[in-house]
Amino acid sequence: MKKTLIMLLIAALLLSLCACGSRDVSGSVTPAEKETAAPAEEPAPTEEPAPTEEPAPTEEPAPAEEPAPAEEPAPAEEPAEGEDDVQLGTLSGGRYENAYLGLGCELSESWTIADEEQLASMIGLTASMFGDDYEQTILNTDMFYDLYAESNEELATVNVIIQKLGLGAMVITEEQIIDSSLENAKTQMEAAGFSDITMEKNTLSFAGKEHVGLKIAATVQGVQLYEQQVYLLKGEHMAVITIGTYLSDRTADYCDLFYALS
Repeated sequence: MKKTLIMLLIAALLLSLCACGSRDVSGSVTPAEKETAAPAEEPAPTEEPAPTEEPAPTEEPAPAEEPAPAEEPAPAEEPAEGEDDVQLGTLSGGRYENAYLGLGCELSESWTIADEEQLASMIGLTASMFGDDYEQTILNTDMFYDLYAESNEELATVNVIIQKLGLGAMVITEEQIIDSSLENAKTQMEAAGFSDITMEKNTLSFAGKEHVGLKIAATVQGVQLYEQQVYLLKGEHMAVITIGTYLSDRTADYCDLFYALS
């Protein structure tokens, strides 16, 4: 818009210069105007002096060349669409919180929580691969464990996995992800030695919000397992929170351990 306005102003200025060019710069009458002027009354004939040579009209100087409009500075580069500030969760005692996901949970002393090296090993990384920059190495991966905890006393497990979906996360819903993963998840569990598998979508209140989840029941090594998965889309990422209990279904109790961050 600014560039268009400048061009319009320049065009208007050039037009005004062309209009002024029909007159001599000094303001005297042009030869054409002299020819159309009314003749004065003739005096008595006398010896006509030799006509004096009319000075040539002064040449009109060419209008000064207008400077080219200055180029507008390029606008500041916008961040890539959908780009977000994913971050790892923090641990303080038995308290896990992730500001990016906007949730946290409090685990009792009976829980054993995996440390950074153990979490990295779950996706095939070793300490030598990330050195002193664990966070950046993990965030550069497509999928990572942000939390893994288990309690032998309570026969339960809790884990949080974060996966990068990219811009595809902007055009998909949590329910669509569950629908597309149902068959694949069952096949993977069968390959891992699970049997008598049942899966169904459900709706639950989790960390203060309604979410669509996946309820799973299966048998592994003769022991009954119950799982509640919660899918949470955030920016370009998807978090899957999985709560598992053995022998009896107590997943709802452990879902209540999660809270929303203010």
